[in-house]
Amino acid sequence: MLNTELPVKCLKLRKYLGYSQENIAHELGVSPEAYGKMERGKTCINVERLGLFPRVFGFEPWELL
Repeated sequence: MLNTELPVKCLKLRKYLGYSQENIAHELGVSPEAYGKMERGKTCINVERLGLFPRVFGFEPWELL
C-alpha cells in the first residue's frame, strides 16, 4: 500500500529544516527533478532511499511513516 502522506511530510520537513530540493537530492543520490517528483507523489520513495533519510533529515524512517 502506498503511503500518500510521506511525500507531504518530506516536503514540510525539508522546508522546516531550511533545505532546498537540491540539497536533499544530492544526499539521496538523485537529481533535483527526481526528488521533486518524490515530494509531489509522482514517484514512490523506495525502501533503499527511505533508509537514507536519517542521514538527510535526522529522523528514522519509521518516524516519517
